[in-house]
Amino acid sequence: MRISGDHQFIGQVDVPGDKSESHRVILISALSDGISRISDLSNGEDVARTLAGVEALGVSTSTDTSGVTVSGGLHLPHGGVTLDLGNSGTGLRLMVGAVAGRGPGSVTFTGDESLTLRPMDRITSPLSQMGAHFRGSGERQGLPLVVTAPTELTGISYDVPVPSAQVKGAILFAGLGATSVTTVREKVDTRQATEELLGNAGVAITETRDSSGARVLTLEPGVPQAREWSVSRDPSQAAFFLVAGALSPSGCIRIENLVRDPARWGFLDVIERSGARVVRSDDGRVIEVSHGTVLPFTTDGAEIVGLDEVPILTVWAIMANGTSTFINVGELRHKEVDRLAACAEMATLFGATASIDGDNLQIVGIGGPPSQQPSIGWRHDHRMVMASAITASLGAGCHLEHPEAVNSSFPTFYDALDSLR
Repeated sequence: MRISGDHQFIGQVDVPGDKSESHRVILISALSDGISRISDLSNGEDVARTLAGVEALGVSTSTDTSGVTVSGGLHLPHGGVTLDLGNSGTGLRLMVGAVAGRGPGSVTFTGDESLTLRPMDRITSPLSQMGAHFRGSGERQGLPLVVTAPTELTGISYDVPVPSAQVKGAILFAGLGATSVTTVREKVDTRQATEELLGNAGVAITETRDSSGARVLTLEPGVPQAREWSVSRDPSQAAFFLVAGALSPSGCIRIENLVRDPARWGFLDVIERSGARVVRSDDGRVIEVSHGTVLPFTTDGAEIVGLDEVPILTVWAIMANGTSTFINVGELRHKEVDRLAACAEMATLFGATASIDGDNLQIVGIGGPPSQQPSIGWRHDHRMVMASAITASLGAGCHLEHPEAVNSSFPTFYDALDSLR
């Protein structure tokens, strides 16, 4: 696919329902005691895999123009079942947790080439402590992963060693089916979607801070209540257009109905202090970003919770006049591709200078729109494809070798991009 340059990035953009919320409300509804209704669900392939997964586990669903209906009752079939999660790392990890608390029984999880290479030991370790059993590929428990759920699962107290909303979520979902309280402690705050949505479904979950300031979540076993859900718009997808609006000389992008979780807006803080003009509504659900200046920045991985916005911030770094630094972003190596190396490669392809030192990435920008027109192929990584398309559209264009990668999270991405010429 050819991406043309010189887009204007002026207007309002409609982005999909939040992918993080979508996975979780599907699972909560599937584990509930009744019929739930979900509107504005993400229309990406990743979320479709989660929906198909719960259907294979005995949950009845139906879809019409107004949303999705989910009838609770997830259970593990006799004789086991195999679930293909495609490229969805979030769906996989959360569903493994949900399955672990629904024994006895077993489920085999598979996925595409990229997901097969991603390590699952960060979730299998705590879930093993709760009593579940796993058989995966290699030392780090890759796919295919066989999950054997026990008749009884025991709650644990667990300190998350590396910040991860997915690991936290897997433990909390498993804890719903445990015989005792589950406690999760995180030194660095991560996205709060799991605990907030579980609380909204009537699950007894509390949050405190210990003497060190770490966040402690305590969950009582229980069954979520069925309810109506309206999924907010996805900040991680909005980021591509909001950053583009700030980088375009005449740009101004507005997006509404966004997730309010402050942990999701680190990228916006980065570009605001680096020259973007940012206007936020009082409730944080409407954001408007316009062009100001484009200064280099330094950010720590803890500011960009989940690191999903590092690719689009790499675009900012490419166009800044000076050196931008990402500190403690080594977790990028364990995304759909080695995203740390991919961000450095993308910066180089568009004319910037990039270097990796341990878990840190440094980019010396070119001080304006790129003139290069590279051919770029990120077969399994939707965020790298979208970041490359945004870079090209602000400069001289490019050729995307695997444009279909966006379908995992944002199938209408190119339509939105074309509307901003």
